[in-house]
Amino acid sequence: MALRRVVILGGGYGGACAAQTLLATLEEDEVWLCDRFCGHHVTSRGPEPGWIIPLSRFLPLQPRLVVLQTEVHELDWRGHRVLTDRGVVPYDLLLLALGAWAEPCRVSGAQAHAPSLGALDTVPRLRRCVRQFARRGRRAQVVVLGNGPAASSFACAAARHFGSAVHVSVVPTAPEARIVPEELEAEGVDFYHEAVATAVAAHGVRLSQGEELPSDMTVWAGELEAAALPAAAGLSCSAGGRVRCDRHLELVGQPGIFAAGADAAVPDGRGGLVAPTAQAAIQAGRLAGRNIAHIVCGQELEAFQPDLFGPWQALSQQHAVARRGSLRTSGAGRSTLSDGARAPWLYAGSGVRLRTVTERLSR
Repeated sequence: MALRRVVILGGGYGGACAAQTLLATLEEDEVWLCDRFCGHHVTSRGPEPGWIIPLSRFLPLQPRLVVLQTEVHELDWRGHRVLTDRGVVPYDLLLLALGAWAEPCRVSGAQAHAPSLGALDTVPRLRRCVRQFARRGRRAQVVVLGNGPAASSFACAAARHFGSAVHVSVVPTAPEARIVPEELEAEGVDFYHEAVATAVAAHGVRLSQGEELPSDMTVWAGELEAAALPAAAGLSCSAGGRVRCDRHLELVGQPGIFAAGADAAVPDGRGGLVAPTAQAAIQAGRLAGRNIAHIVCGQELEAFQPDLFGPWQALSQQHAVARRGSLRTSGAGRSTLSDGARAPWLYAGSGVRLRTVTERLSR
């Protein structure tokens, strides 16, 4: 049987886990991992890495593994090749794991005045802001911009952790927000469900109704934008640019091309799509790796059935909140993270990252 070359585009959670699985499953076939950074970048909500884990920490380095630090410029799926700034990379099987990042530039002034939730310095900045205004004897006004679970979970965690020292508001960035108002109300968080943020300034947010909402710190927790490469290549993509997959994580109408991570539009079995989270990317990466190995070995493909823990947010070593289905828990941050690190969807790299972030928050 002829040897295959599997090319993985992206070294985030999905790409890294797929590479792990392929190296452990296939015995001789080549695995190429192409990424713009020199290792696995653990923050995926911005184009710049917040923290990087060397590939040697979680990938068994061997001759059939090729790690190429490069920018990918074009995908020629008809010719089975990828065009990079290091030359042309041909492939037999392909995995797209390019990730996604926040796009605060969609709201005027947000890029300059609303740090992304995924940036490692956002929560420490929030903590300093709250302390600063507490010394002045007044509550800090915090506005969270976003339309989904990331915005609501962060706002609730901030309100619960800082208590009377902060007043938190959530403002959507699009008309159709996927937020449960009752959860926000239970934590004393204001939800401007009839308004949309139109502009962000240093000390406030302008709403679509013309109102100016004061803000001592504004946090961007908006929707993620997928990488532009799949759409530019003519692949079928959803409205958010996520490439459409079937239940095996294989691209619709594109045999031999798989996707895993925030740039994959994977059906959740309930008429929607699997949320673009690290949890889902880790599980999808592992399944995509197994399915690619199944193709090489002539075996039947597996269906993706994610087992997601649910949204959670840690704000210090002393406090974290999490939700799995109807079960909601809160308590010591270290304890919550320690339990989470033992869950099947986490691996050593992300566990290291989580502990590091938590330690930063309590300084």
